Amino acid sequence: MEYRPYIKNGHSGRVPRDGMTGGDYAFCTALAYKNLGMWPALRCLEARADYDEICDWFLENYDEDGDVRVEAYITFGYDHSVGINSYSELDEVFDPEDFYEAVDNCPYLNDEENFYIHNHMQEMVENLECGDFKFYEIDD
Repeated sequence: MEYRPYIKNGHSGRVPRDGMTGGDYAFCTALAYKNLGMWPALRCLEARADYDEICDWFLENYDEDGDVRVEAYITFGYDHSVGINSYSELDEVFDPEDFYEAVDNCPYLNDEENFYIHNHMQEMVENLECGDFKFYEIDD
């Protein structure tokens, strides 16, 4: 997995009072993660006689817990100058390229199965929301 800084950027300040506007604001864009199970993406293979062998291959060659880590930058903060007490939004979601590479390298799969697994995982990633992610803890 590619190295990404835990804090992408952040700002804070104060907007001077000018009629109805004005107040403090702050925001931060930080790296977060979500572990998805790989099993839903591999479900298309359940009918195969060698399904257990395929699962074992992924556990040995990809992740021993069956997790696919998806990372995202989430921007969160507040802007009292316009009356927003808090907000959060997905800034950037990163595809689990290491999982896709493992799928492509799995000797048991054909092109059609690779395509299905890639698409199913991509759909799972696209359905993630801010609240699904956990922020990395930063040691001081």
